[in-house]
Amino acid sequence: LEPQQETESEVIPAVLVIGGGIAGMTAALNLACQGFQVHLVEKETQLGGRLLDLNRLCPTDGEAKGLIEPVIREVQGHERITLHMPATIKGVSGYVGQFQVTVAVEDGERLFDVGVVIVATGADVLQPVGLYGYGRFPNVLTQLELEEHLERGLAEVGRAVLINCVGSRVPERPYCSRVCCMTSLKNATQLKERNPKARIYVLHRDLLTYGVEYERYYRQAMEAGVRFIRYDLQHPPQVVGNGRAEAVVVRDALRGRELHLPVDLVVLTTPLIPRQDNETISHFLKVPIGESGFFLEAHIKLRPVEFATDGIYVCGAARWPADISESISQAYAASSKASIPMRTGMVTAEAITAFCDQALCMGCGTCIITCPYNAIELQALEGGRQVASVNLVQCKGCGSCVAACPNGAMQQRGFTDQQVLRMLEVCVSG
Repeated sequence: LEPQQETESEVIPAVLVIGGGIAGMTAALNLACQGFQVHLVEKETQLGGRLLDLNRLCPTDGEAKGLIEPVIREVQGHERITLHMPATIKGVSGYVGQFQVTVAVEDGERLFDVGVVIVATGADVLQPVGLYGYGRFPNVLTQLELEEHLERGLAEVGRAVLINCVGSRVPERPYCSRVCCMTSLKNATQLKERNPKARIYVLHRDLLTYGVEYERYYRQAMEAGVRFIRYDLQHPPQVVGNGRAEAVVVRDALRGRELHLPVDLVVLTTPLIPRQDNETISHFLKVPIGESGFFLEAHIKLRPVEFATDGIYVCGAARWPADISESISQAYAASSKASIPMRTGMVTAEAITAFCDQALCMGCGTCIITCPYNAIELQALEGGRQVASVNLVQCKGCGSCVAACPNGAMQQRGFTDQQVLRMLEVCVSG
């Protein structure tokens, strides 16, 4: 055995927050109020994210602007928050405590250094082009479009059908978006309140109303007169009409009979989907994306707002479809985690890390592909020969590169080939 020494690295007391929605702004304010410098990058011209497009919130039925506007004003007026908007991330290099960030803005590029990064880019809403007459019938809307009409003062609707799970829980998008059912309940109730005599139907495959408050909200919708009809994917609803949607034909899965529902309005409940720039940000930050396209946390139970890469955190709908309360809670969790290395001022790396025997390395790059923590890169020596170089702060000593190296150039402190072979010899001889 040989004595090993832990590597220490200083942490810059500043944070990069990517995304100016409710999650990103909450995280930014939390860290700024703790005394840290915050760089908030938003690609749109206005802060607020998806909340700017909503009319009311469930289950409180409070106005969305009443929640988001005070937060926007506080962020804009905070002395420790530097806004970069409209802006996009052009590059991120470095490691925990020492990240170098390049941001593209209208007047050029801005460069700054931060110690940690929080990803709060949110999610997009699926546009159901070609589904249920959307884009063909003018009275077929999405829930988001209905929100805009309700905010502007939609005229009373006599007959409306809201269809859930449009574009979700299908082979192309097998996940449940979680927030869709509550959005449908909220807007169905709003339509019923504006016209108590209206016939409002919600067509669903299942209803996800988790939690006591949401279950109570569901019961209130039923008591208000909203009718719920269950359908299955083998017999999806059909929107029929000539020039505009006139009726929805659906097979009631519980009664086993087909229903013909005349309509004035059809509303499609579509899921949250990953943003198109998730892959680009994933490449810059060297963090993984899951099968559905959302960012993949280190561990769903033990490290739900952290990436496997140290110093980078995630919150809100960027991680997975989440409602407002969940996004805010995750933002507090991510900012709490992010503050630890900045407040400590130093990060300590594992003593048991990998290293490269440059005499044996041929620069094939196998170790770079294998490393799950992106801790290895090729370094040019005098004469132009390239060899592997390990960033000790990022390395976790997992040994993947050691096992993959075809030349035996990659070794792990405390577990070199010589040491492991000697252990085997002792075991065999004993």
